[in-house]
Amino acid sequence: MQRKGEFPARPLRKSSVMTTKYSFRKANYPFTMYKKPLVCLLTFVFYSRLMYAQDVLWQRTLGGSGEEHAQAFEIAQDGSYLITGSFHSGNIPGLEKSHHDNDVFITKVNSKGRFLWKKSFGGRGSDVPYAIKTFEKAMVCVGSTDSPELAKGKKDAYIAFIDAVGNMRWNKAFGGPNNDEARCVVSKKDGTFVVGGECGGGRGNDGHRGNADGWVIAFDRTGKIKWETYLGGTLNDHILCGVAGPDGGFVFAGYSNSSDGDVPANKGATDAWVVKLDAGGKLVWKQSFGGNLNDEARSIAGSPDGGFVIAGVTNSTTGEIVAEHGAKDVFVMKISGDGRLVWKKSFGGSADDEAHAISMAFDGNYLVSAHSKSKDKNLLENRGMEDGWIFKVSGQDGKMLWQKVVGGEKHDYIYDIKEIPGGDYVAVGASASKGGNLAGQIHAGGSDVWILGIQDPDNKDNRVISLTPTTIIGYVKDAETKKYIEVEVKLVENYKNRKVSADKSDTTYGIYNVFLPDTNLASIGFSAQGYMFYSQDVRITDEQRYSEIRLDVELRPIKIGEIVQSFSIHFDIGKSTIRPESKPELDRVVDFLKQNPSVRMRISGHTDGTGEPDTKKLLSQNRATAVKSYIINAGINASRLESVGYGMERRIAPDDTEENRQKNRRVEFEILAY
Repeated sequence: MQRKGEFPARPLRKSSVMTTKYSFRKANYPFTMYKKPLVCLLTFVFYSRLMYAQDVLWQRTLGGSGEEHAQAFEIAQDGSYLITGSFHSGNIPGLEKSHHDNDVFITKVNSKGRFLWKKSFGGRGSDVPYAIKTFEKAMVCVGSTDSPELAKGKKDAYIAFIDAVGNMRWNKAFGGPNNDEARCVVSKKDGTFVVGGECGGGRGNDGHRGNADGWVIAFDRTGKIKWETYLGGTLNDHILCGVAGPDGGFVFAGYSNSSDGDVPANKGATDAWVVKLDAGGKLVWKQSFGGNLNDEARSIAGSPDGGFVIAGVTNSTTGEIVAEHGAKDVFVMKISGDGRLVWKKSFGGSADDEAHAISMAFDGNYLVSAHSKSKDKNLLENRGMEDGWIFKVSGQDGKMLWQKVVGGEKHDYIYDIKEIPGGDYVAVGASASKGGNLAGQIHAGGSDVWILGIQDPDNKDNRVISLTPTTIIGYVKDAETKKYIEVEVKLVENYKNRKVSADKSDTTYGIYNVFLPDTNLASIGFSAQGYMFYSQDVRITDEQRYSEIRLDVELRPIKIGEIVQSFSIHFDIGKSTIRPESKPELDRVVDFLKQNPSVRMRISGHTDGTGEPDTKKLLSQNRATAVKSYIINAGINASRLESVGYGMERRIAPDDTEENRQKNRRVEFEILAY
């Protein structure tokens, strides 16, 4: 018998949205699109003149006694942040450690910095992630592993396919007898994901070029290789980053010291190396940029005009790219869609400064995440050994627009940064500090995962706070076979009978994902042809607001004698008048009968055990008749329906509490023919 429950019973508060001059920032990504809107609340917060401590809006650390760091993150479909990195400690709450070496973690964090869930993956060796990419109802995490359960050589490229609720679907390692790594991943709309990295040689493939090659592999969602390409020359060639182009191809970048094959003539020790591939993995063009020493392209982002902007590190003193400020500098350069240099800039101080990632902001300019040891020239201050360094450059000419230094007295790194729809920024990295910006944060030892919400200095007056919606997510399965099924899921505001969110599960992922706005009462319904429908009232606590609620559902195949019990059809006290908030549930019954035209059903009314039995029986009969009339008026033939009232004869719980009496006051739908 399929029962319907509800989330902890506490009414939702109505949202209070301030109708003032404050407005939302427009969110336009050049090559991506959010399929679901974020729920945003306008919240006025008083800010005085800019002071350093106010730059960090919120922050979280995660770690144990060992070394942990966050490497990269993606903004999920619901606006939350999916963060990946590695952890070494065995004493982090919520993360299970497999063995003594590094393991991979993935965590989901909402817009308030709350950890929604944490997952860990790893073997008996060291497993390290470098990138994460979301698509459809899954994500792909790539990196390297030397765990003997997976690796075939010293170190192999590691790829993990994880669904939207954080469960591993599969993981694989690829490589030969030497060191191989996956460093970046690009997803395509058709479910293909393309991984870039390096192959250490000796794999026995005719396409291998030299000592270490750039390596690009396209996979389908099952992990089957669709195509692979080796790129490089006779020496060492490394791919570190990649991005999809507007024409369906890909651009990958890294560094090389080769001067032949797929690499132009070398300009120094290592050059920043960029290649364009078509949609099938064939080389379209190749370029190198550099000076007399070492130049590396670390991260690449697309540009609205079809070009690309690259961030990296250089210590060259002469040539095309130079460290103008001393030691190592960050460089940022723009290239056209055919690989020609448009502009280039160098940023830093007299000590070492290195870029890690670049991303495009909503205004068409670019955010760079880095770390720095300097406190002169471009750097305004230094708080310790290394600091996290964030700055924004113009997409037109690379001019620095603003910068922030964050950190404490020890080693602090920012590995990735992105703008969120409210107009501020989220950054992830690692910190070993206890003071400075980290004062008051939990620090257990070593380095910790560090997650920050950072204020946009250009957006201090018009405050727009992006809050992720309350998400209801889970699997939908056949109750008998336990296989995933295709199901329509609708979230309805009961009083207005208005659909507020909808989704479909499928046989591949089995996952649905709906978003709940602030409302007085809502219900969620699941329906599929050939299955009994299921619904549940949705009431959330204040603690659950803006978080992720897990609800897995199993639908039973339609069979004669099956019964659905409904607790969501309400009547006026002592009457058979159907209340307005009952309509979503009644409409689910109507849809069920339309989906399954051979079904005949009996509608039965039931009451609690208080009062006169004859009066209650008549009342239950009238209520069942009222439900039948509603369904007939909605277009269902009367010959498919029966109605009966049982009063207090078939109670399913003792009448000792109000909760139990509510269970007895119900309407049931029984299958008579199918």
